Amino acid sequence: MTFLKFILTALTLIGGLSSAWAESNLDGASGRLFKPDLASRSFELLKETEYDPKTDIGQSRFTIYWSEDVEIVQLGELEDFSSAPSPISANFRGIDNSNAEALQSGQAFVARVATLFEGVAAEPVKDKHPGRAVSGLFTPDSGASRAGTIEVEGKPVKVTLRERNWRIFYHKRIQPVDLTKGFWSVTVHGAEDGSGRFFADRLEVAPLHDPRLTDDPKLPRVLVIGDSISMNYHDAAKQALAGVANYHRIEGNGFSVIHGVNNAELWLGNYHEKGLHWDVIFFNHGLHDLKQSYDAATDTFGPYAVSLEAYKANLEKLIGILKKTGATLVWTSTTPIPNDNKSQYARRKGAAHTFNAAAMEVMQRHPEIIINDLYQVVHDSPVYDNWRKGLDVHFYTEEERKLLAEAVASAVREATAKRADKPKKKLPLAGEVFQVEGHIAFLIRPNGASGDQPLPWVWYAPTLKGYPAMTERWMFEQFTAAGIAVVGIDVGESMGNPEGRRIFSALYTELTTKRGLAAQPVLLARSRGGLMLYNWAAENPNKVAAIAGIYPVGNLASWPGLKKASKAYGMDAKALGEKLADHNPVERLAPIAKARVPILHIHGDNDAVVPLEENSALLQERYHKLGGSMQLLIIPGGGHDLKAHWFHNQALADFVIANAR
Repeated sequence: MTFLKFILTALTLIGGLSSAWAESNLDGASGRLFKPDLASRSFELLKETEYDPKTDIGQSRFTIYWSEDVEIVQLGELEDFSSAPSPISANFRGIDNSNAEALQSGQAFVARVATLFEGVAAEPVKDKHPGRAVSGLFTPDSGASRAGTIEVEGKPVKVTLRERNWRIFYHKRIQPVDLTKGFWSVTVHGAEDGSGRFFADRLEVAPLHDPRLTDDPKLPRVLVIGDSISMNYHDAAKQALAGVANYHRIEGNGFSVIHGVNNAELWLGNYHEKGLHWDVIFFNHGLHDLKQSYDAATDTFGPYAVSLEAYKANLEKLIGILKKTGATLVWTSTTPIPNDNKSQYARRKGAAHTFNAAAMEVMQRHPEIIINDLYQVVHDSPVYDNWRKGLDVHFYTEEERKLLAEAVASAVREATAKRADKPKKKLPLAGEVFQVEGHIAFLIRPNGASGDQPLPWVWYAPTLKGYPAMTERWMFEQFTAAGIAVVGIDVGESMGNPEGRRIFSALYTELTTKRGLAAQPVLLARSRGGLMLYNWAAENPNKVAAIAGIYPVGNLASWPGLKKASKAYGMDAKALGEKLADHNPVERLAPIAKARVPILHIHGDNDAVVPLEENSALLQERYHKLGGSMQLLIIPGGGHDLKAHWFHNQALADFVIANAR
């Protein structure tokens, strides 16, 4: 359709945390539409994050189903009537008194707003003044015009849109298959069914730009989360980074850090998809947090809009969300307040310095985050001498904006250079990859992870090349949706040897002292990961919440056999056989049982690689004799393979989630 400009459905802005999930009402919710599935008649709605006040776990993705007779309406805006079909249902609003009288007399009239409906029932005309709106069948004049004829009580009446500030909205019925083409914003209308699934009977959608059509795939993707200051220097920064990076910023204003936490998932989008990932993320909140009320009668300022303690806590939470993308993070300091502004929403000179100091307390706990100090740029440069005389926090001259843009571009170059040296690992879900004592580790954080409470986690092994794989994705999605992080580290083919256990302990210390993870993870051992995790658990039983296993190795003599395992232990097979009490999981269960660690294994009775009887069954027998609690779920006919029943096992997922919390 020519000359059609589609508008993005407005997203609700809120100042505080949303209600609990159980109280969530998706009717009228707006966000972005992902993964439309025609077979199941469903899609993912990515919207503003909602937090459960009891657990502080955030949820931003919801599965929406549509009814068989769903009405899907594409919302758009036209430049004129030339591309509209003729005739078409329409309504006209914004009619002043004199034109309302002309309309009532059947004479030509002028309106400000027209809404056209193609394949959609025309909405009732709404105007607080009777006679100032009209609906009917409309026939546009030919050519690029703003005029036509509307039927009013069976009679044709000429209508023209006024010369200035006119609008033409367009509502068009589309089909579910159209949702599979391109990107869409969406507002859903409907209700939950008896099973708790939300069914939409009406969807209002608007197409979004697909950045993959214009981004250079050879360049890194940069996202800027910020307020109106980042809008000030946006064009200059984008120009400075031409040929260096694909530079993007969020739609509109980022407002306070609380707003940032609520909307971060929405801003990040479907970063799991190729071409929609983020390599570098700049983030800043501050100017809206440091606002204060002002009482002119007493010449006093009220409290900050967001207290310093809440500011720091929410920055931690935001960092946790952003880290899930695996992007290099860049904190941008809040630019100065030139002078006290004693307006209704006041800002005080020096407040930015106070909030930046609070932010740096948080950033010091995350030394990998790069600091882009725009506060210092403005504070030190004579370019801002004239700006410092006023009250406005914004920057309007080309020179002022260019200097900020150059600082941003320099930070992008630093971040991309740092990223080039960063260890790489392909994961089933987006996460952070880092090193501990030269060994590659990963951390996949859950949606809306809070920074003010230790984060529950599951420790997966083995983390060799290619592991974890996409086969584990379903499990990991269950864990992260429940607010549980997933962690692993590559210690090579350690077979559970002492050096591998030492590296495991170094990872545990890193995660619990520097990255905010809880003191007791659930261990999840797949195959040879049993040797690694059980041997570590035997030496650290009080640091383990539970152990789960997918056909795990529990017996070195069974797999890989003492001869092969001995190489990892630096001794011959005979010597290893004599020291099995120190290295073989089935020989080392007593401290784990004493710590009352619950265990659940799933294992097949046709496993020729890691036989059931010599591993999980033997381990269960010995653990029960020691007074320990262990469940063994036997899969009839199950081998040692990658079939879905191993990695889509609800009982195992439920066990991990229940014990991690």
